Amino acid sequence: MRRRRWWIFGGIALLTGFAAFALTPFGGERLGRDDFVFGLDLKGGVYVELEAELPPEASGIEAKAYIDSAIHKIQNRVDALGVTEPVIQSKEAGGKHLIVVQLPGITDTDEAMAVIKQAAFLDFRAPRLERDGHAALDEEGRLQWLSREEMRQRGESLTGDNLNRAAATFTDMGEPQVSLDLDREGRRILEALSTRLVNSWRPTYIKGMEGFTDEEFREHLGGPRVLEYPPLGIFLDDRLISAPVFSHGPITAAAGGAVIENVTAAEATRYAIQLNSGALPVPLKETGDRRDIDPALGPQFIKQSLIAGAIGLGLVILFMFLFYRLLGLLAGGALLIYGCLVLSIFKLIPVTLTLAGLGGFILSIGMAVDANVLIFERLKEELRAGRTLGAAVEAGFARAWPAIRDSNVTTFIVCAILYWLGNWTTSPPVQGFALTLFIGVATSMFTAVFVTRNFLHLATGWRWLQRRWLYVWLREGRGV
Repeated sequence: MRRRRWWIFGGIALLTGFAAFALTPFGGERLGRDDFVFGLDLKGGVYVELEAELPPEASGIEAKAYIDSAIHKIQNRVDALGVTEPVIQSKEAGGKHLIVVQLPGITDTDEAMAVIKQAAFLDFRAPRLERDGHAALDEEGRLQWLSREEMRQRGESLTGDNLNRAAATFTDMGEPQVSLDLDREGRRILEALSTRLVNSWRPTYIKGMEGFTDEEFREHLGGPRVLEYPPLGIFLDDRLISAPVFSHGPITAAAGGAVIENVTAAEATRYAIQLNSGALPVPLKETGDRRDIDPALGPQFIKQSLIAGAIGLGLVILFMFLFYRLLGLLAGGALLIYGCLVLSIFKLIPVTLTLAGLGGFILSIGMAVDANVLIFERLKEELRAGRTLGAAVEAGFARAWPAIRDSNVTTFIVCAILYWLGNWTTSPPVQGFALTLFIGVATSMFTAVFVTRNFLHLATGWRWLQRRWLYVWLREGRGV
């Protein structure tokens, strides 16, 4: 039996060592978790509500399918931005279908919103041609494009559905661009389209392009000029974003795809993210409820919380020692192990820590102490009844366990209800409180059943620790 207890002690030591290793910067880096993940109230970021403009006939299951698809695509875009632990949830308010987006750590909120809420429907359009092969121009001398419907009727419809992948890359001259890798059907259409345009095109003097402002046209082509080669209009949400020309002849199917040119590095990254996530199924607009949360209070609060927590834990251990003597020291060791285990779990899962979440963690420390108090009081009662120390330990745990179990199970139920309510009301602080309290209480059960119990068994196995005054005050009854 004693050998088994030493094996348990070794397992506890290994687990504690791993937890402590995970909490160090070096260990966290090795395990892929450099630091804790903090919520908006501690790290700062942006909170925004987006209204989904569903088709009038959409309701019930169909409306939910639209919202779920939009959330999935927003999640993909947010992941590509490198945001850790975003919160993206749906809710209804006043008959409106809303999507709540919370992005911790975001500083450029306008760029983030541009990436998230743009529908990003991609399509390619050919220029209108006169019968003689010259480009068709409007009254102001701007090149006109075939409509999406005309492209479909010609069998040349090329959209984002034909896109395998988009990547922000650079030209040989170091200029940013977006490389579009098309699927097999898209390559076939692009080859046929480019062949038709190159074979029928005649150089045309143009003063602009439909879809480009005068400034954008000057940036793209340098001003009015003769187009020696046919361009291809690349549109995103019906807005012309690029018009590369077929200067090297038709694009063969083996070439792979097209490129979006004349963009900034930020635009190239944004377009690549949006196109890879796919077009949003419904338009999204901001409701006006956007809050940029200042992270300045975060570091200050975390520092104060750590100081308060360390002082509180020290005072608890001191009280336990003064009141329970050796039992209090053992409980102090178990509490330190408990804290190490819980914090490592928070870091490795990871759990997004908010102010409310830290409150749940601190409350769970009190419940861990409560479990030890129940055990020690039952143990003292057994000693007063004249049991030996070893028997008192077993009986004390047996009598304390029902109360520990029932109180913790009740807390688990409350945590589950709070988490569900937090999810239903889109309240991450409530969810954070419930989650950290649940993890803390579950870990306290582990430390009470295995750590404290194992410590007591090992301590009572040493003859020089089998002295009554180490466990209870002398006036409390007979000897051990």
